[in-house]
This record gives sequence, structure tokens and C-alpha cells, in this order.
Amino acid sequence: MPKHINVPEFFRVVVSEDGSLAIGLLLTWMPFGSRTLWDKEFRQMKDMHFKWETQVRELVKKLHAIDIVWGDVNPRNIVIDPELNAWTVDFGGGFIEEFIDRDLAGPKEGD
Repeated sequence: MPKHINVPEFFRVVVSEDGSLAIGLLLTWMPFGSRTLWDKEFRQMKDMHFKWETQVRELVKKLHAIDIVWGDVNPRNIVIDPELNAWTVDFGGGFIEEFIDRDLAGPKEGD
């Protein structure tokens, strides 16, 4: 099992008062905010793109090793911390056709 994966830590599912409906997930707070690879600042940092691509590929490989499919890989779901390391967020399903074919959305091959 991987020692560390740059994803927010999961605490529990948030349910409605009567317990009949799951309404969200409780995750650790990311104190560095939510600046993503989609931000103009990071898109312009061409010298960092190889590092981030390598980190994201390694993160996906670690997730797949423990049978987790990210499913929504795209620049808006890659957050950059103050040390300029990539974190993966948004495991809520869905996909953006600009980044993945509809036929590949869901299985590991789509990641």
C-alpha cells in the first residue's frame, strides 16, 4: 500500500438529519487553498509542467494500486500546494469531454 498520496484525507460521509440521504463528504481542509493547474499562473509555468505531469501520473498509479479510480482527471482537479506539488481532488464522479472520451469515463483506462 502506498505510504502517501497527495489527496485530502477522508473523514466521513455527511448525511441528512434523518440519515436517509448522503449529502457530502467531510475531508481535511487544504490550508493552501484551491489554486489549480487551470489557473493562468500555473499554465504559464512551463518549466513545472513535466514535474506536475510526473506527480499526477504517480498519484494515479498509486490510486489504481489500491483499486481507486479518480474518474475526473483534468487541470481543474489538480491543486498546487505552496511547495509547487500536485494534489488530486474531486472524486465525485463525472468527467469533462474536453479531457476524456465518454467511452473511457469510469474505468482505470480513463484515468
